[in-house]
Amino acid sequence: MRETRRHFLTRASLTGAFFGWGSGTGLARPGTVDGDDEGDGSDDGTGAGEIRGTVTHFGEPVPNATVSLSPGSETTTDDDGTFELESTASVADLAVSADGYVDLRRRIPLDEAATADLALHLEREWGPGTGDLEVFATPVGGGSTIPCRVTVYGDETYAADAPNGSIPDGDTWDRGFEVADGWWEVRVSEADGYSDGYAEVYVGGDETENAWVQLAEGDAEIPSTGRVRGTVVDADGNRIDDATVLVDGDPVAVENGTVEVDLEHGRHPIVATADGYERSRGSATVRFGRTTDITVSLEPVQ
Repeated sequence: MRETRRHFLTRASLTGAFFGWGSGTGLARPGTVDGDDEGDGSDDGTGAGEIRGTVTHFGEPVPNATVSLSPGSETTTDDDGTFELESTASVADLAVSADGYVDLRRRIPLDEAATADLALHLEREWGPGTGDLEVFATPVGGGSTIPCRVTVYGDETYAADAPNGSIPDGDTWDRGFEVADGWWEVRVSEADGYSDGYAEVYVGGDETENAWVQLAEGDAEIPSTGRVRGTVVDADGNRIDDATVLVDGDPVAVENGTVEVDLEHGRHPIVATADGYERSRGSATVRFGRTTDITVSLEPVQ
């Protein structure tokens, strides 16, 4: 029996991204920015302020996203997800949109000659239309299709055996996966003599999209699960050794204030508690074959 080699795709660092809403941890709710107290969007003529930042999803840049300021200008993100804008208002409304992602809006306080550096994270969305996703698995560079198993991940997860190396697969299928329009990730596995393969495609409504997955010779596996690696800390950043962490309502092991657990692809509710600290509730998005790093900050009981 051969020993399989597991390998992970690009890791994502989402430090504290889903914790503290309403728990007093000092993290801003979506659509707000720390320090925006007035929230009236008025222009008091204080001069131009520059806003620059990076738009990402799960640690990866989102290129060609539309970023606009009101009052102000509009631009699109570069290949690395970066952008720069200016506004003469004291407070400006920032809007970010991209196909397959939930629109993001924030109110940004500006100061003359000041620069706001923003790290903006977009969440994916699917629907309301549907499209057709076809998958073909070949050796690297092309060639005959390879018998395998195909799993696709989006708002739902679908899987099918592909005896002829494709979906549709000869007489067995007359069409591909019918999926909600949006971004879909493809994992090809169980191809004899080949390592697992990966692809990511955008499927538009009423459209057919092909995912060509090129498989390298070998035996490396992409896990069907993802990993959450977290740290529970106090307001000063010190680890809390006796913290309790629940994932999907079940306790997980915490050692020296750290937790590491493998979970199914998707979003999982997480609750962290410790004696003398307020309870913190949030969630972590888990992606197959990747590690999500989170930091949970607990506030002392008042």
